[in-house]
Amino acid sequence: MNDVEREAATPSERPRVLAALGFERRPMVRWLSPPILVAAAVRVVASELFGQYADKREFEAALDPQPGPPLTYGEQDADEDGALWIDFVADLGDGFDATYAVASLLASPRLELGGHVLPRGRALIMGGDQVYPDPTREAYEHRFRGPYRAAFPWTDRRRPDLLAIPGNHDWYDGLTNFMRFFCGGLDIGAWRTRQRRSYFAVRLPHRRWLLGIDIQLDTYIDAPQLAYFKAVGLAPGDHVVLVTGKPSWTKVERDHVPDSYKNLRYFEDEVVRAAGAEVRLTLTGDLHHYARYSAEDGSQLVTAGGGGAYLAPTHLLPAALTLPEGRPTYALQTTYPDRAASRRIARGAWALPRLAPDLCAVVAGLHALLGVSLYAGLTSGDGWFALFALLALVLAAATFGYCSVVGRLRRALAAAGHAAAHLALACAPALVATQALGAEGVAGGVLVAAGSAVSGFLLGGVTFGVYLILAHPFAPGHANEVLACQAIPDHKNFLRLRFGADGVTIFPVGIPRVPRAWAPAPDDGTEAPYLRPVGHGLEAQLIEEPVHVPDGHGKPVAGPVAEPIATPAGGG
Repeated sequence: MNDVEREAATPSERPRVLAALGFERRPMVRWLSPPILVAAAVRVVASELFGQYADKREFEAALDPQPGPPLTYGEQDADEDGALWIDFVADLGDGFDATYAVASLLASPRLELGGHVLPRGRALIMGGDQVYPDPTREAYEHRFRGPYRAAFPWTDRRRPDLLAIPGNHDWYDGLTNFMRFFCGGLDIGAWRTRQRRSYFAVRLPHRRWLLGIDIQLDTYIDAPQLAYFKAVGLAPGDHVVLVTGKPSWTKVERDHVPDSYKNLRYFEDEVVRAAGAEVRLTLTGDLHHYARYSAEDGSQLVTAGGGGAYLAPTHLLPAALTLPEGRPTYALQTTYPDRAASRRIARGAWALPRLAPDLCAVVAGLHALLGVSLYAGLTSGDGWFALFALLALVLAAATFGYCSVVGRLRRALAAAGHAAAHLALACAPALVATQALGAEGVAGGVLVAAGSAVSGFLLGGVTFGVYLILAHPFAPGHANEVLACQAIPDHKNFLRLRFGADGVTIFPVGIPRVPRAWAPAPDDGTEAPYLRPVGHGLEAQLIEEPVHVPDGHGKPVAGPVAEPIATPAGGG
């Protein structure tokens, strides 16, 4: 018995203090922090190089030339009613509170929600982005494996399996640590990893399949991966649940089809439909919310990226999907949080000085430079006006380059308004000091610098936040940032799926509020989570009534939202 098996076979001593957990409880990533922004830019460039020159998927096939038959679940894996249960989660491994809260519910032997008893899944499927912001070994240990082990340390019953596909954050190191944690037999608490590659196929009862594909940063689906899936044994009449890394369908427009959607469609046509099978349900993450699109033929496109990462908006999702010719029309049925709540949450970005103090410190520095150069020009001569003009041009260029508002004129107006607001705030202390107070010399310069810095941090930060609030309905990039800057741990979600003889039933589980304080539970049972919430408990609910997806072409039995959600005037 190796160390991994020994750890799983015997329960570990339960920690009595937080320091004995064996990992660091890390906070949510602050995405508008300048160091994080710079590192993210470097990661994107590096990942492009990895994608082009160091595609680990080619090595996966070389190291696993004979993958053998796919993982198969049968009657022995079903409950007393003959149904197989599988869990799905995506976009985890961020702040401890949210990640651990979701993991604790996934580990629970059963959940009783809305009059339904939902047993723990025979397998846990992870849909990408298992760690943020970098896929380092330390990040995987502290942000992912540690919290999941603490949530489900041991069981004396049959251990559930764990399978995962990589997201873009897992790909930033070329899959090096993803392969180490998910493809090398390393257990995650009581969950057993069961794959050798970054993609997988699982044979389910009643002629169903679960296929997890690796879309590799939207470039292409490699030949070994296609060969793997073509060889698993799909047959005419089989039904496929497809797991992919991002909801590329939300980016499809009449005059633009993104590469990620082309790759997804190519896989469905080349592998699934070519075998005579059909995709009835597609699951994904990447966007950190819950959203379900339904077609008239009963097919479902479900985004469930609520495993722990910052909340993403739902109020800007398209009400209907305009997919390429030959595809059914999908209508948005349910979102979590709902659109009104998402819109309300977005308005919290005005508090940017509290949410992103280091970014506001950079704004304060720029305001101080502008204020001092203007003060020097007003009191010492024209030479300083040149510096002031140069700094003003830098500000204008920065705001224009940052602005992601769609439309040339609209973008120019938004950037100009944003720059003008900062320029006015930066200049105000110098104008007050010279025109109203008659300040001169070094003392006046110090006063102006301090005033510009303070107003830049507070009022400049608020201005930045208000800009995001006003611009984000018209700017795809800002739509993400307006909530990312807030690092909201609440409104998390995952899926519990029931595979019965009559089809698949989706139970979407939501967590309205994540606990912020935890205490050791050393005297709880060996299977219980190491920590329990302090104060506010860990409460879950069904996001909507269960959605039944029958086999064949028939409408699903949906939840309480039966009609497509209308898009309000003005785009949300």
